[in-house]
Amino acid sequence: MSDFSRDKLLEFLGFLGKKGLMNKTTVAARRASVNTLLSILSDQEAQDVRKLDLNEVAMRFTNLKGAQFKPESIKVYKSRVTSAIEDLKKYRANPLTFKPNIVSPKSSASAKADKDVEKNRFVKDGKLPDNSADIIFPVPIRPDVVVRVVGVPSNLTKKEATKIANVVLALAMDGDAKT
Repeated sequence: MSDFSRDKLLEFLGFLGKKGLMNKTTVAARRASVNTLLSILSDQEAQDVRKLDLNEVAMRFTNLKGAQFKPESIKVYKSRVTSAIEDLKKYRANPLTFKPNIVSPKSSASAKADKDVEKNRFVKDGKLPDNSADIIFPVPIRPDVVVRVVGVPSNLTKKEATKIANVVLALAMDGDAKT
């Protein structure tokens, strides 16, 4: 396996989070993007991510799975994958001087505007949806670990469940957890 394979890229992202070199939320977002966008690659193509033309990969992804994603999401995935690959190349070139490529935080006014836009995406007729029918599911995954899935609407579709499952899969690390 190449030091620049898709699997090594995911391993590297896990390393960044574990060592505190990158915010875990950023790591999770990049892992999800790598898993999603690069899911269409053959095993041979996935052996060296440096050789990928990410514009072509994004186009192929759009042709194969684009109906399931907004064009803006695919652009964000491509940007995150690009950043992850660039960071891996910089780290492999010189681990001692490596600093991750992270966009500086937005101003508080800009961040508040983004939150307002995000919140308003789900507002209908000036009202937030009634979440009284939401369900909380405790899911025991190991003897000492219970994950609580919160905010699941009672009318969840299979397509929505698959979307949630794919995000959770992107967060998974290879190997068994230490208990």
